Amino acid sequence: MSDSNGKSTNLKQKIKELPQAIKVFWKTTPKGRYLNWKEILCFSEANADNIIIFSSENR
Repeated sequence: MSDSNGKSTNLKQKIKELPQAIKVFWKTTPKGRYLNWKEILCFSEANADNIIIFSSENR
C-alpha cells in the first residue's frame, strides 16, 4: 500500500485526522498562523463573491 517513504500511510493518517483538526482550529488559531479556519472560510467566500460580481460586470 505505501511506498518506501510511507507517503501513502502518512496521507491516510492526515485525512483521518482532518475532521478533528478542523473542529479544534475552528475558533482557535493554529500555532504559527494568524487566522482560524472559520476566518479563512469567510475570507475565501467573500473573495469568491467578488470574483463572481466583477466577472459578470465585465460582460
